[in-house]
Amino acid sequence: MMTDSIRSLVHRQIFFAKNRAMLFAPRNQYALEIDDKLEPPMFRITDTHYAATWLLDPRAPKVEMPEELRVRIERMKKEAEEYED
Repeated sequence: MMTDSIRSLVHRQIFFAKNRAMLFAPRNQYALEIDDKLEPPMFRITDTHYAATWLLDPRAPKVEMPEELRVRIERMKKEAEEYED
């Protein structure tokens, strides 16, 4: 026999397993309204990289890359070039 607390935990796990996008939307400043309703499909970035985010949907609003991320990517590209030399 399941206790109420275990039953509640199981129901929450089932709900969030079906609605994983909802877990992250509240913490994501770029979350879209659809994030609360549907899990995003996988979008192809390259032949070896895919991402599940509604921001890659052609209908999504365009957002600017945060400066901190742009700087980090540039630094990593430079480090990769130095490593290859």
